[in-house]
Amino acid sequence: MRRLLCLLTSSTVLPRGVHPFFLARSCRYVSMRRNVHDTIYALSSGRGVAGVAVIRISGPRADDVLLAMSRTKKLPLVRQATLRTLVDPKTKEMLDQAMVLRFKAPSSFTGEDVVEIHCHGGIAVIDAILDAVHQIDIQSSIRPAARGEFTRRAYAAGKLGLTQVEGLADLLLASTQIQRR
Repeated sequence: MRRLLCLLTSSTVLPRGVHPFFLARSCRYVSMRRNVHDTIYALSSGRGVAGVAVIRISGPRADDVLLAMSRTKKLPLVRQATLRTLVDPKTKEMLDQAMVLRFKAPSSFTGEDVVEIHCHGGIAVIDAILDAVHQIDIQSSIRPAARGEFTRRAYAAGKLGLTQVEGLADLLLASTQIQRR
């Protein structure tokens, strides 16, 4: 039960003197405000060098974020993987070529509009994409997700029950094959 509460209610406390928007590579951005109507984003696949990284964006402006970062101004079809060239919205510098998937509410994990960016898993590529998303509109309702916030939204939308949330928490924290089962 303790893991469940951590997953549902955890928040990040900044050490004294640390800038609130940027921490060490393992912590990315931290937002001081939280609103359930915000569009949130986070690296969903875990940090580190890998072949592919998954960045998830969930909320009412998920499609706007994708359009701001695409050279093409047409949205891909729902639930169809599409290759897109991602660019920095301000400088138009190419960041990566990535597979992009869209899910429309209520048929997504969180019950909201969701965009998943499946990009190359190098640290520089991940950081560039997260930085670009962060800079799209700092004053609006696009912000980094808090730990467990995608799951919290899925639970609030009725997509996951309490038992499923607890099972997900156990699966994510499993370090042995017995715990995984």
